[in-house]
Amino acid sequence: MKARTILFSLLAMALVILPSCEEGASHATLRVNLRKDRSIVPLDYPLEIDSYRIVGEGPGSESFDIKTNKESISLDGLVIGEWTITAEGRNSNKDVLVTGTTTHRLSTTNGSCTIVLEDLVGSGTLSIELEWDPDRIVSEPSIELEVTPQYGEKETRMLDLTSMDENAGTASYEGVDYPAGSYVLAARLFDGSVQVAGFVEAVRIVGGETSSGTIVFDLDKFPVEPGTLDLVDNTGVPVSCTISGLEDTVDADIPVTVSISADTDDLGSYMIVWYLDGNQIGEGEEATFTPSAGTHRLDVVASTSRIGTSGSASMNFEAVAITDPGVPSKGNLVESSASVPLAGDTTVRFLPDGNVLIISNAKQKVYIATVIRSSLDFIRTYSFSELSMDGSIVDAAATEVSSTLMKVAVLQEDPEYLIIYNYNPTTASLTMYAKAVPFTYNYPEEAGPASALGSVAFSSGKLRDGCPVGVYSVKEPNSGRWQAVYFSAGTVDVDEMFGPIIVYFGTSVDGPAEPIGRIAGSDESFLLATAEGTAVHMTGAMTSSFGYSTSRYFAPERILPDEQAKLAGRTAYALTSPYAALFLGDYRVMATCTPGQSQNWGWTILEMEPMDHEARSLATTKDFEYAYYIDIDADEIVTLDISADGTSVEEIGRTALPRDGMDTLAVSASGMNIIAYDADNASALAVMRAIR
Repeated sequence: MKARTILFSLLAMALVILPSCEEGASHATLRVNLRKDRSIVPLDYPLEIDSYRIVGEGPGSESFDIKTNKESISLDGLVIGEWTITAEGRNSNKDVLVTGTTTHRLSTTNGSCTIVLEDLVGSGTLSIELEWDPDRIVSEPSIELEVTPQYGEKETRMLDLTSMDENAGTASYEGVDYPAGSYVLAARLFDGSVQVAGFVEAVRIVGGETSSGTIVFDLDKFPVEPGTLDLVDNTGVPVSCTISGLEDTVDADIPVTVSISADTDDLGSYMIVWYLDGNQIGEGEEATFTPSAGTHRLDVVASTSRIGTSGSASMNFEAVAITDPGVPSKGNLVESSASVPLAGDTTVRFLPDGNVLIISNAKQKVYIATVIRSSLDFIRTYSFSELSMDGSIVDAAATEVSSTLMKVAVLQEDPEYLIIYNYNPTTASLTMYAKAVPFTYNYPEEAGPASALGSVAFSSGKLRDGCPVGVYSVKEPNSGRWQAVYFSAGTVDVDEMFGPIIVYFGTSVDGPAEPIGRIAGSDESFLLATAEGTAVHMTGAMTSSFGYSTSRYFAPERILPDEQAKLAGRTAYALTSPYAALFLGDYRVMATCTPGQSQNWGWTILEMEPMDHEARSLATTKDFEYAYYIDIDADEIVTLDISADGTSVEEIGRTALPRDGMDTLAVSASGMNIIAYDADNASALAVMRAIR
């Protein structure tokens, strides 16, 4: 309700022509003009002023008490002197809505005064019901609710929910003794620590009444006809307004400018505030913001300088990455915080359920996080000691056994251990399953501890003891060669030498060169390669050897001299199908091996293209549709489209990294989420999303 201005015109007798009512100079005529403004009428309660009561107290106990619904009245014969005049505005229920008081000294030369009705009467109750889709919340939901008076002391007050049912997706708030007036109510819904929705609404509190409403957090709903709406300014008269610059779908990570205009009202006198997901983003008739990928709600709240005036309107929209399918969007940067410190040597891996495993050697912490809106919600934290870790973690890998059980394998050095955990996707929790010293077989010597650890991987297509077969790489202390060792994550068998984890010693890579990157795994094969151009591809079927009996070597001495030179200086590799691989270095090399060919001549080089930049951390999607690597020189992620047979690739896009120095990628099984980071100093993680 707008402020009401009641104009009292007090005229000297000489200025008022009243032939039958002439009086002495000690008295004057009071003419009261009521200027009536507009007001909103909420449901079931009249807020429109229907009548007025005007009370005056003057000199010598003189007084008057007038009730009227007219806009102009005259009071004759008032005593000249000081008068205190109070006016009340009442609705059709005879409830007093607003009051105003002034003191005026009536004289023959001072015959007018103004009373502004700006004191809203009484206090009321605010009752709000909140709803959301509980199936869209991955972690624990929480709500931030706050209210800000639009006038007077504009101090924002955080509110405590009255009730909350996480399973039903409902919450409520009820607060009493709110002084009558206009307020701005803001709410933000969180999935764990990540905000997923929010809104802002204008609220009108009336004395002795309850202002109530039900508001739904829209996670996926969009308007059919975007761009126009009715903005009600709480004076009861809708103002036809148009929001321009916003469609139901916009480009993510690109600035959007929105504006509001009215056909009938001049909005220059309005106070207009814009909110995105419940957070203020601007003021005035125009606002500019940059939405991240995901669904959002835009709110606008308008008011005038007169008390009781407020109105709000909203639009839902989706921000979509403008990249081509497979190419990651710019995403968000998740930085170290007091609650989740990130720093130093770090390993990041996606779990089969889409959650993220983050192991920080510097902080001696293990985090499990969920990807929400290109950000991370950290849902569980372990100390190293809680997980029986007592060294530095080198690598980790995970595989799915069933919908309720997954396995995580971790390689630790100083001291050296292979640790296997059971992961429960329902509770996102880890439990240690087995721990053993990683061994190598120094043929023709006996088996013994490894001198160095490399990486670990799983092959989901071949099972041992009901679990996918795992493999880790270790360095033989005598020969200096790197060897692949298979292990079972499905059973524990205490062995006098090898410990509780059953292992089978696989093939060694020719030469002493260090591996480049992690072991690459597929449903049917593994690949381990070194910087010298040496590689070993493991496949085949044999029960005693965990199903991997055939190894195909790929070494410089076994290929043509020209090809040897182009294979030198490799920095990354990956499988592009179970029997094809991509190597990156001075040249981009695509090679295949055909099942059944001899070990020595199993590889065929298909193409070699020169590269003009350094590549790191090559990774592919599980379905071998896309490959990604980091261009270290340009600080960009390069996206490659892999052919259906896995024998060729084509660059289809690049994505700028939000921070220099990131050199490692983690790609989810679905290929829709990608994380980039600096493995040696991971103070921040770049979380990106790709459309499939």
